[in-house]
Amino acid sequence: MKTYDFKVDGADHTIPCAIWLPAGSPPRGLVLVGHGGSQHKRSESVNSLASRLVGQFSFANVSIDGPIHGERNVDPSLTPKDRQRGFLALWQVGDGQVAAMVGDWRTVIDTLRTWPEIGDLPVGYAGVSMGTAYGLPLVAAEPRIEVAALGMWSANYACSDRLVQAAPDVRCPLLFIARYEDEIFDWAGTKSLFDRIGAQDKRMLILPGKHVESEEQFDQLASFMNSRLGKTEARV
Repeated sequence: MKTYDFKVDGADHTIPCAIWLPAGSPPRGLVLVGHGGSQHKRSESVNSLASRLVGQFSFANVSIDGPIHGERNVDPSLTPKDRQRGFLALWQVGDGQVAAMVGDWRTVIDTLRTWPEIGDLPVGYAGVSMGTAYGLPLVAAEPRIEVAALGMWSANYACSDRLVQAAPDVRCPLLFIARYEDEIFDWAGTKSLFDRIGAQDKRMLILPGKHVESEEQFDQLASFMNSRLGKTEARV
């Protein structure tokens, strides 16, 4: 597996990106990975998922920094908890930069399409928590995304009406991760968001524990992506 950082020019800003590619063989597909709150494009969670998507299943894996995270964090004194609080505050005003993040991801897809090693590979998306806050609207809007793994978010969380509105337009095969003891997102709101998703091929996986990521979660996300990406003809 090989990996490096790169930047893509957006409309009025630069998008910080990282990519992982299988070594010794061409990739079978491209997976966009949205990181969680307080993390960044090369966080431990992103790397753990990449080790499976790229190392085990030979997908290319790309991640970008979310708003006020990673290289978009203009204040280096902020701790991970500060960034998490900053995201939660950001999420509760305006559109939470959803439109900007959807635009950034689409620009990154456009750019990677011009790379010989990527070209027109099938595209999937994986991201929970903050990765779902920005990823669900992206999956709903972007027809090039064939498979999605989302979760750890609910319909009744602050300002989540934008996700509720987008959910019926998510029509690709979907795995939705939930946590049985999630202290941030309750079960009623989680089920409500899942029920609104328009895909016929959708399933919810309920894992034990609170609002944390785990090795089992990474295994399940990668396995689902491997079972679907490049094997679906159209959204239903």
